[in-house]
Amino acid sequence: MAPSTFGIGTVVSDALRVLSFRRPSPAIAAHWRAYLALGLLFTWLAGVGRYWDNPRALAWQQFGLGSLAYVFCLALVLWLLLLPLKPKLWSYKNVLVFVTLTAPPAVLYAIPVERFMSLAAAQAANAWFLGVVATWRVALLFWFLRLNRPGK
Repeated sequence: MAPSTFGIGTVVSDALRVLSFRRPSPAIAAHWRAYLALGLLFTWLAGVGRYWDNPRALAWQQFGLGSLAYVFCLALVLWLLLLPLKPKLWSYKNVLVFVTLTAPPAVLYAIPVERFMSLAAAQAANAWFLGVVATWRVALLFWFLRLNRPGK
């Protein structure tokens, strides 16, 4: 992709491509920092949203710092755990960018369902949100591994 055609639209489009199980453009390799920035922004928003209405949350949780630290740790664990499988183009950087690009669906956690539902209904909705997001992310991980399997 020519430098003049790369911009935030490309990053957002590629993030949506990843979230819909489609290969991103080659720009992700050259401009990985922009993709990481977008992924970290959504990670941070999801982290803030997860605790924004919890009066018992600690300051670092309310500021979304736990989610930011978590993606770096999760990427390291995934990278080390799957390293023996020798995936193609396997690097901590690539795994970290991928993990952060799976953050946008977690914004569902920020929907304040407690404000307009009974406690039982809100708990059920939050459980469904968690189930949907977790299933989506695990499916994306398998898709990512399939894209990066040796010989592909």
